[in-house]
Amino acid sequence: MNLFFEWNNFIAACFMFFPISLLLAKTILLFSIGVDIFSVFFRNIGRRLTNNNTIPNANKKTIGRSDFIIKSGLLLSSIPLVALTRGFISNLYDYQIKQVNLILPDLPKSFEGKIIAQISDIHAGSLYNLNAVKKGISLLLSQKPDIIFFTGDLVNDFADEMDDYLSIFGKLTAPLGVFSILGNHDYGDYHFNRFHFNNERKLTKQQNLSNVKDIHLKLGWQLLLNESKEIVVNNEKITLVGVENWGGEQPIQLWRSRSGHVQG
Repeated sequence: MNLFFEWNNFIAACFMFFPISLLLAKTILLFSIGVDIFSVFFRNIGRRLTNNNTIPNANKKTIGRSDFIIKSGLLLSSIPLVALTRGFISNLYDYQIKQVNLILPDLPKSFEGKIIAQISDIHAGSLYNLNAVKKGISLLLSQKPDIIFFTGDLVNDFADEMDDYLSIFGKLTAPLGVFSILGNHDYGDYHFNRFHFNNERKLTKQQNLSNVKDIHLKLGWQLLLNESKEIVVNNEKITLVGVENWGGEQPIQLWRSRSGHVQG
């Protein structure tokens, strides 16, 4: 249906995720039903071959084989449906801090003990709970980072996905600055390289990418597009390098343009 409508990523995900979850659950249930059918089939063949027509004791209170198989199938099929649905709805905002000690050879002493906060894959088009996002940003800032890195995928497809979140992510500040790069989704390939029957946005891929870059500027983030930036503390410095996303044929094209040949 995405071929006809330009839904945002969250709505599109709902139309894809829930049917797939139901399909997975039904597949498990159908498997258990199939096991039951084959069991009945071969049991009847066995009875005919052995002339065993014994009728089960109706007064004996035990769960029937078919009931057991079907109920077990229902239970098993509900596990992925419930688990995936819970993950889709709640785990989206299950923000956690993971602390990693970095051992960097020849690191200038002025940078020892500095705290780097890295945040990635915001995918604003998939967000719908402003308060949950605010708590996530507060959690990050509570670490009192000296510098913040954002490592790509600000949006799913469109720059305007960030409209409601500019003020929230604009609070990301650090003494040594906030630095960012683009992710594969930020280029818009997943939308603009596909055909839609109903194209209402009238927006080019180049304009959308320009708008995404402008958001980094509005947020006060220093976007590094195949660039480097020196960070100086007490007359000692390190160099940050930010590269654009490489995918598809881009590495081959870049290698050809720089070296004149392609290495396998």
